[in-house]
Amino acid sequence: LTVSESCVIRAVAQEAGCLPSSVTTLDYLVNEGFTLPVLCLNADQPKELGRVYARSQRGVELSGNVSFYEPEGSFSAPCGITLSGHTSLAYQKKSFRVHFRGRYGVSTIDYDLFGSDVQSFTSLTIRSGGHDAYNALYLSELWQDLSLEMSERVLSMHSRYAIVYVNGAYYGIYAIKEDYSRDFYAAHRGVDPDSVETLSFPLPVNSSFYREIVEYCAEHDMSQSEHYDYFCGK
Repeated sequence: LTVSESCVIRAVAQEAGCLPSSVTTLDYLVNEGFTLPVLCLNADQPKELGRVYARSQRGVELSGNVSFYEPEGSFSAPCGITLSGHTSLAYQKKSFRVHFRGRYGVSTIDYDLFGSDVQSFTSLTIRSGGHDAYNALYLSELWQDLSLEMSERVLSMHSRYAIVYVNGAYYGIYAIKEDYSRDFYAAHRGVDPDSVETLSFPLPVNSSFYREIVEYCAEHDMSQSEHYDYFCGK
């Protein structure tokens, strides 16, 4: 094969009477001249991912591969690909989440992606910018970086920007972020993931109930069981 322009080549080895090999994914970026790192998402069923993206279908996980390239190094690994977000899925530019699971071939990706103490990840968020996607793109990431600088007690996601390709097509600038999960909290706090319980908030952030809960947590010592139990009961 002669490659003269940017493209994706995916290949397997086959032999009669044998199972096919695992998929090898090769991303070729020819004369693009990017100064940002590049992240490539490739689904095993590109047309199905296209349909999921067009329909904003949250919760549908498709097998594929994620690759990351920068001058300091790179990684490539099989993964599950889903859409990420809630109201932001209504926008044309949508966010993704990649999941590393044993059934795809690896359960973690080990790479110094953010220059932090945590360098092993079970999932990552590829954020489009959400409501800020058509403006500055960095609002959420700015607040998170400021939180990280403010205090070690503040637990916030690390992030960095990259050019993103999906199934060989240019999708623009995204923020690669740590993914809020049991593993995220466990890794940063040095505890067993099985000891972590995550709670999904039932209402959007602009609701009065959300503001009430945030104010309650700010005004009460959540290390006291009575306050924590009240929070969990809400």
